[in-house]
Amino acid sequence: MNKELFSNALDSTDEGVLIASVSPCCGGQIVYVNRAFERMFECSSSKLLGKGLTYLRRLSKDKGISDAVRRSIRLGKSEHHMVELMTRRGKSFCSRLCISPICDSGSCVSHLILVSHDVSELQAYRRQVEKQNQFLAEQNIELEALATHDPLTGVYNRRYFDAEFKRALAVHQRQQMPLSLAFFDVDYFKDYNDYYGHAAGDRVLVSVAAIIQSHFCRAGDVVARYGGEEFVVLSSAEGDKTEFHSHIERVRKDVEALSMCHMKSQAAPVVTISAGIYCDVPNGSSELGAIVEAADRNMYHAKAGGRNQVSCG
Repeated sequence: MNKELFSNALDSTDEGVLIASVSPCCGGQIVYVNRAFERMFECSSSKLLGKGLTYLRRLSKDKGISDAVRRSIRLGKSEHHMVELMTRRGKSFCSRLCISPICDSGSCVSHLILVSHDVSELQAYRRQVEKQNQFLAEQNIELEALATHDPLTGVYNRRYFDAEFKRALAVHQRQQMPLSLAFFDVDYFKDYNDYYGHAAGDRVLVSVAAIIQSHFCRAGDVVARYGGEEFVVLSSAEGDKTEFHSHIERVRKDVEALSMCHMKSQAAPVVTISAGIYCDVPNGSSELGAIVEAADRNMYHAKAGGRNQVSCG
């Protein structure tokens, strides 16, 4: 291949090509750059030819390029880097840079060839894709939260509770561990809504949910809004009926201590809750509905007994 053909071939490529001689005495100098290199670095060949290898330091803020050049010469192996390069006017761009040694007949490195491929658009596209993927991931998290959480109170919804209760029951049946369940109902909530308005009613539900959640925030606890003014707690961490009753009683007292005025309540002058609990080791024939019904029945015993109390049957 003659010199003219070789030069025309390199000038036809989009990759920037620089060839430098390597000399033990003077360190070498730039002997060739193609047109793509001139465009890429905004610098004419007349400004580059004859420059020493140390000029390559100006191509990038990354000091690793100089180290890569020295390694390539010393080891006789190619170096590949994704680096940020600089044009002569100070504009930066991302490049996939290959530094390769060229050996003479005596297997000594006589020249280096640098091939720079501008991948700025590719990197920009990748960043856009990453940003879009992050956005989609965040959207998925939000959608998952919407699917499993009550939008008003922030606790789990009934759909999530039902699925988690089914899973927990199977585990407790298999391992013969006690399972604790509690139902809560805000006393005279319809009357509260009618008198104070739905916005005030929503604030009550949020406050009650926060109190319950503050008591049951351990691994194995599930707090959910079961519907309307009803909440439910599923606990795998508590297995003693007396202790569980005492814990639910503390929840009841904390809600009452909020001192949210309730002029239409026949149980107390403030917002209160009634609760019913189930705490037992479920046998192999225990069904979800029967356990829920037991806790729910105890809650209605509490309501029938005057409300603002906890019943365990």
